[in-house]
Amino acid sequence: MKSVLLFSPSKVAATLILLFFNFQSISQDENQSWKLIKLEHQGPEDFIYDSINNRLIIPSGKRDSKHPENSYGAFQTLNLEDHSVKTLEQDPELKEWISLGIKAAPFDTTFQYMTNASKVGDNVSRIQGLSIDENSVKVVSRNIVNGDLPSSINNLRWVEGNGLYITNLYKAKSMYAGFISNLKGEVYRAENFGEEAKVILNAHGPNSLGVLDSTLYLTGSRERFLMKINEEDKAKKIKTIPLVGGDNVTIDGNKLYTTGSPKVLEVVKYMSEKRETVGSFIYEITKENGTLRCSRIILVDPSTMMGMVSVAYKHQGAFYCGQVRGSEILYFKDDVSSLREISDPKKNSYMKKIYKRYKRLNRKEGLILPEFLILKP
Repeated sequence: MKSVLLFSPSKVAATLILLFFNFQSISQDENQSWKLIKLEHQGPEDFIYDSINNRLIIPSGKRDSKHPENSYGAFQTLNLEDHSVKTLEQDPELKEWISLGIKAAPFDTTFQYMTNASKVGDNVSRIQGLSIDENSVKVVSRNIVNGDLPSSINNLRWVEGNGLYITNLYKAKSMYAGFISNLKGEVYRAENFGEEAKVILNAHGPNSLGVLDSTLYLTGSRERFLMKINEEDKAKKIKTIPLVGGDNVTIDGNKLYTTGSPKVLEVVKYMSEKRETVGSFIYEITKENGTLRCSRIILVDPSTMMGMVSVAYKHQGAFYCGQVRGSEILYFKDDVSSLREISDPKKNSYMKKIYKRYKRLNRKEGLILPEFLILKP
């Protein structure tokens, strides 16, 4: 009697239906072309790939300059296999020193990662060396460079043979004053760890640094072009790579990726928390036969409900994007299931200005136009 009830037609049918819907749910999740991945903490402005654990390490936290007591730092990870999120245990001092940029350290150091961390409420930053394992973050060195650094320090990059480069977004004493000054900032360099970081050049809103084929590149929030830093520590604008904005840099093979938001008013409202979404660009810059060119510009439309995109990292045919203030990572496949071509970029309110600049280069110098694409629901 028991076995008859167990295998009755109605129960078999119900079991099959349940299995079908479970399979459909798993299949839909695996085949989803784009989505917002919710994190446990806000502010995933930058991150780095950990190849050993196949995850992103994400320094984040809440920055509240009006109420510093509400601010805190945290480290999260995003597993790239199943998109699970985890908050790491951390040394207590990392709660008050909030990390922004994160980069891998040279192999011959006692720490694996470097972050620039600021203390909310104090106009001070430090460049710290960290050890990060599967479950925790520990401070190995509180100050890997000497000297006082302002809270507007934005990012860093170690270049073998040259030392540690550090960007300072603006020299003014507040972000508001920085915007008024058109983000007049500077780049520091310390030749070795333990030495003082000295100013080597000025730029408008220097943001991030990336090394491609041993060449150091610099982006700036208020610079109109990608820049190259030479051996004499001078920045040269690459006039064939116009940018509107320029944020964190990632490298994938012969490609450099950076991001920017073309509408200044949107950015100002977003930074003052009067707006939740911003139209953002992802620039794909390709190096072929020793020459750089912008091969694609992807518009992340505000209708995705993504905040201001600050970093884009490509992994196994998909992009993972961080943002300045929100608590989501944007994931989308780099194919036609997510992206479509903008047929007439000059009629798109976000694309029209950057399109005109590339069109002018195309007309005058024969430069190949980039593809203009959009991610939009």
